Amino acid sequence: MSGYVLANVLERKMGITPDSAKKKRYRGYWIEGIHWVKGPDSRIYYHYDRIQRWAAGVG
Repeated sequence: MSGYVLANVLERKMGITPDSAKKKRYRGYWIEGIHWVKGPDSRIYYHYDRIQRWAAGVG
């Protein structure tokens, strides 16, 4: 799962809190399989590079 990080890394690197990340998932801003995936351990992993592009308005 190269490029995927947990919500606490998004918070530390981008200032996006875990609650905010969850809302972006539920509201459909971040697409499953593109911006995030559910791992075999049932945890949510976020694709850091794709979320950076999303935040920049590029993807």
